[in-house]
Amino acid sequence: MAYDTLLRSVLRNAGLGSYQDIGCNGSNVNFVLGKPGGKSFHFWCYTPTVAGFETALNGANGAPPGEDYQVLVPSDLTDPKNVSGLATFASPVTISRAVIVFSPANVTVGSGMEVEADLAVAAGNTSGLVAVVNGDLTVDSAVGTLDGVYIFNGDFADGTGNGNLALTGSGSLVSLSSGGFPGGGAKGLIRQMSLSSLPGEVFTYQPKYLLLFRFALALPPVTWRELPPQ
Repeated sequence: MAYDTLLRSVLRNAGLGSYQDIGCNGSNVNFVLGKPGGKSFHFWCYTPTVAGFETALNGANGAPPGEDYQVLVPSDLTDPKNVSGLATFASPVTISRAVIVFSPANVTVGSGMEVEADLAVAAGNTSGLVAVVNGDLTVDSAVGTLDGVYIFNGDFADGTGNGNLALTGSGSLVSLSSGGFPGGGAKGLIRQMSLSSLPGEVFTYQPKYLLLFRFALALPPVTWRELPPQ
């Protein structure tokens, strides 16, 4: 449900009524939408392949600094979850904008999100990454950097590694599944170092995310109602 709820929040804050208003048509379509409140949302529709996702991500990362939010959504005309494939970070990248990624999971294919290379976020209060994953979050054992906030419905797995590479990140991992970090086996926080006294994972809380994405992911706790004349 987090996937649907957060997507609706972004759409509402951008002034859109539904996902279809973005205009994704099966290809990499993007447009900038200015909000009366002063924030701009740049939507990027990506085909859920490695090449398709990287095309959209590189475009978002190279967007003008004046744009507030870069939002990557799977390209489908009707349902942002009705696609096969997933968002895959296959090459090392440093996020230099405020980027939000929605990664689907097709009911027949499975998936979620895969991180196969180091994923860093540039320093400063205008760059950050929030990934909303409708499925599992899988991190390759060769990845040593995982910055950003990751919200996922499935399981987390980061590979056993080679005994010398810890997984470090500035941000948070948020599982909405009661068994999202099962431990043991092939899933969970399972990095193992050669020296048992060294941690396999080190995550540093990053408070800037509370402010950076508040105009995109949060809904104001107020309602407007027209009152009759007094």
